[in-house]
Amino acid sequence: MVKILSPAVFAAMLCAGNIHAQGPIRPTKSTTISAGATSPHSYLSQETDNKSSEGHYFKGARDVSAHADSLDFVGGNVIATGNVVIKYKDIVIKADKAIVNPQGKDLDAQGNIILERQRFIVQAFMLEEYQKQLAVADRRLELIGYRMTTTGEQLLVARVYLRGDVFKAERISGNLETGTLEFDKFFAGYKNFFCSGVSASRSPEGTITVKNATVTTCEYIENHQEHYSIGCGTLVIKPAANPDDLKMYNPDMGEHSYWAYNCTLNVSGIPVMWLPMVYKPADVSPGLFQFQAGYDSDWGAYVQTSKKYRLMDYPLVEDRIYLDYYSKRGVGLGNELWIDTKDSKTNFFAYFIHDRDKWAADSRDDEDYNKNAYRLSKPTQRYDIKLSNLTHITPNLDFRGNLEILSDYYFLDDFFSSRSNDTPQPASYASLEYQHEYFSAAAYARPRVNNFYTAVQKFPEFSLDVPRQELFANIYYQSSTSVANMNMMFRDWDSPRTTGNGVDPKNYGAIRFDTLHMFYYPVTLFDWLNITPRAGGRFTYYNNSSKRKLSGGDVSNLFLADDPDLPNDGVNVVNYDDRGGAIARLAGEIGIQADTKIHRSWQNVKNSYWKLDGLRHVAQPYINYTYIPEPTASPDRIFYFDDIDRISRQNFIRFGLKNRLQTRRGDFGSEQIYEWASMENYVDYHFNREDDLSHLGDFTTILRFNPSPKLSLSSTLLLDLSGNKSSLVDTYRNGRYTDRAGISTKWIDKWQTTLRYEIYEQAYVYLSYSYQDRYSTHSAYSMGSMMTSVDAGTSFGRSYDRSQTVRAGIEVPVPVIPEMRMAYEIYYDVEAGLMREQQLRLSKTFHCWKLAVIGVCDTSRGGSDSKKEAKFSVMATMSLTAMPGMQMGSQTNFESDRSRSGGS
Repeated sequence: MVKILSPAVFAAMLCAGNIHAQGPIRPTKSTTISAGATSPHSYLSQETDNKSSEGHYFKGARDVSAHADSLDFVGGNVIATGNVVIKYKDIVIKADKAIVNPQGKDLDAQGNIILERQRFIVQAFMLEEYQKQLAVADRRLELIGYRMTTTGEQLLVARVYLRGDVFKAERISGNLETGTLEFDKFFAGYKNFFCSGVSASRSPEGTITVKNATVTTCEYIENHQEHYSIGCGTLVIKPAANPDDLKMYNPDMGEHSYWAYNCTLNVSGIPVMWLPMVYKPADVSPGLFQFQAGYDSDWGAYVQTSKKYRLMDYPLVEDRIYLDYYSKRGVGLGNELWIDTKDSKTNFFAYFIHDRDKWAADSRDDEDYNKNAYRLSKPTQRYDIKLSNLTHITPNLDFRGNLEILSDYYFLDDFFSSRSNDTPQPASYASLEYQHEYFSAAAYARPRVNNFYTAVQKFPEFSLDVPRQELFANIYYQSSTSVANMNMMFRDWDSPRTTGNGVDPKNYGAIRFDTLHMFYYPVTLFDWLNITPRAGGRFTYYNNSSKRKLSGGDVSNLFLADDPDLPNDGVNVVNYDDRGGAIARLAGEIGIQADTKIHRSWQNVKNSYWKLDGLRHVAQPYINYTYIPEPTASPDRIFYFDDIDRISRQNFIRFGLKNRLQTRRGDFGSEQIYEWASMENYVDYHFNREDDLSHLGDFTTILRFNPSPKLSLSSTLLLDLSGNKSSLVDTYRNGRYTDRAGISTKWIDKWQTTLRYEIYEQAYVYLSYSYQDRYSTHSAYSMGSMMTSVDAGTSFGRSYDRSQTVRAGIEVPVPVIPEMRMAYEIYYDVEAGLMREQQLRLSKTFHCWKLAVIGVCDTSRGGSDSKKEAKFSVMATMSLTAMPGMQMGSQTNFESDRSRSGGS
């Protein structure tokens, strides 16, 4: 083994994983070399500490070695012939012949040259997993032992050698210290692409220029049988700059970008397209673009394409261009830009389409256009422009901002349905937030930017929050104070309301000052009973109010009439006036919470299937009493912005019980507590009757069961034990009431449950059932206590209508056909008696390509005859699988969405 290369030399050679440069082999002073202990053809450099004539130190290191069939020493050069292997730490160089000068760091090697970095990780596998890893291309496993898990499973422990950057050539010559090298018949396998060329050269800064190059993600290029490739007259490969030190490249980053010129796209070696230039950002697959195509009832035939670029390494600047075509809608253009620095993240998104949809503004006179059902129009020029930013100004001061301007109410649902489902009404805001150990302060502004949305405009708002903390002698305090210029801005309709009394909700506003202060005195009795009494109050001032009184039902009607998804709602609207003048209100609260914990452990409970390593049961019974006397001002004259404005008399007690089953997870000595299952039950007793509701509230059960990644179950059940429902509501279907479909008992107000199970490897099934009867709830509000709430959004009394749906899906590998998967999902509306949505997905993974075909059928009832109307869409997507042999495995996520997210 020839040991002539110093650590500095190999580090330089490895920069960006490249080596090439041609230089003469010149004689220099000899280096002391010692023969290996086992073979005259192997040797190790001595551990020396000599100062060279250039004034720097070089040390022999026993992790550098060389081996060859024949070794000769001529002057200061070492000549190795036959099966030459040079090793330095995790770097291995193989060649038929090599001449190395240990002091000048010159190298001339030829014949079947391979340079690679061998990385390894230690992992534990089940037997089946270990056998699968053995079959992965370009991976080697070394079995080093076994271990038992705490649940009794036996795992194989192996050292997994992963292929890093690999370089091959027929000849390499140059200087390893400077990194200036030349290659003949060059080949390289990088993190996410392969390339080959007739020749290549490396500059000292790490840039490689390849002539007559071929680039691909297909490993078969080594045998000249790649499925696809890009041929380039010139290929320039650049390592990413390290932002911490722009002068030094960190080879562990493994990121390279490339520019290719005068290119052809080849499929199975056949040129199919000429490309003047191709760019691949660092750490991105060299795919040309993202592509999907299909047919949709609303869009027609469509093609969606996008391409992402990295413009700068630091600050990190990335850009994505969108170009879409819809046969029924037109051409869509978009751009998305990301700018990331150490202290900030900025995102800009813009999308525009000239829409040819028949419901667009210039065709609203169409006889099919229903002005009563669609009071908001769609313009022909449709767009979405979004700008967001997060900046850490100081360690304690942050800025957050978002501005989004949309052309119309329906744009997101029409073209970016994923975003519409997650955020149906995106908000524009700006805030400065200061976090301190004892308080947090914020200045906030939320204007209503899009007038087709209804929003509470806060322009501006200032807030100061003090988290719960001890003042003295076990007295704890927390507070929240805010002042805001608030305006309830209802959407601007494009046509007048013709249902109900024909009146639209009217805007109103006031400056609101609100301050809440709560005190707590937690004590422990008998070493097991925790009691926390609380007392506090809230003062709220409005500079304006309404002289006309609005009941809770009147307030609900404002938002029912304002809902675009309920265009035929016939409620009568009563609006606030602005003649009530200033109003101040005091509201107080006293309460007490008591709880305890009872637990028992079973250390010897072990089960590998259920992943149990010991079992602990924790039961926490609790009671929570809340009393809020009637505030000094009734809520019926106060403008409604949020729950603060509807505070009314409260007098109820909650009885609850939390149960948790816990086990241990993790290796011996580093175990962590894992919640295996949990269940909470509670019921409220209200001392004051509300409307027609009895004193007793719903008995609620919340269940979570997650024993392993293969199985999960969640359930929420509300039982009407009080008999608040006087009669059962029949199912309304096809324009008339019929017998109750599905659940017929009046005991259940609400039930939601979801089950997901992995049948076998990569085969999943899930079932979700949601049932809701027509029912009303009590008000259960507290200013100073956090309580579980199933119906989020408000704690004041609400009414719900009947609904019942079933979602089910399955995803399995297709038998006989390798690497093919099928997923099928249904969404059934039990009340409507129709299949709302069906989706079928077929995906096939080839060596370099992944093809997916998705078909969706949406069904609804429309028109006076309530006939079923079906809409269909079919989509095909094709993507590259970068470096297939180097992937540790993949999993397909089945998503019920036909469009991209956009603007993320």
